[in-house]
Amino acid sequence: MVRFIAVVAAVLVGSPVLGAADSPRQQYLIKVRLVEHCDDHCQANDKTRVLAEPKLVTVEGREANYLVGGQMTVGDTAIDFGTSLKLHIEGADAGAVNVKGVVETSQVDQGRENLATRNSTAIYFQRSLELGKTARYELAQPNGATRVLEFSIEKVTGLPPDSVVSQDAPADVPRPVSSGASAVRR
Repeated sequence: MVRFIAVVAAVLVGSPVLGAADSPRQQYLIKVRLVEHCDDHCQANDKTRVLAEPKLVTVEGREANYLVGGQMTVGDTAIDFGTSLKLHIEGADAGAVNVKGVVETSQVDQGRENLATRNSTAIYFQRSLELGKTARYELAQPNGATRVLEFSIEKVTGLPPDSVVSQDAPADVPRPVSSGASAVRR
């Protein structure tokens, strides 16, 4: 069974940073933009389309995950597909952060009942990124399109520790949501 839904998830995973009780961990706002560009061989009328533009909040030292795509079930195993971003942020200095992560795009084909193949392309990276500057990664697609994932990171103040902001939170007043929050867009 294939479910075609766009899933936007912000998940905080991992154990607390040592000494977290003594000092609060820095929170970061991650602005993500996923765009698909088609070349002249694409059948699409619109050669550029924005697939998603979520905003996520994570805590320094914890992994933040984002997925836009769907899910296929084979037996009792759920197989995610689409484009995902996983980031781990550590503070470097006042104007930059150390970021390591992976951007992956995948497709799932179901050959027959209880059998599926998953093909993916991933970029693993580790870099220093100035706060407010945009990182950009391109992933070629089999249909001749290119998916471009861009993100920038800013420091956040005023949210309760270990909170997650959903995509539809007001821009001027972040709305805290419990860890593991997700929103489904159809």
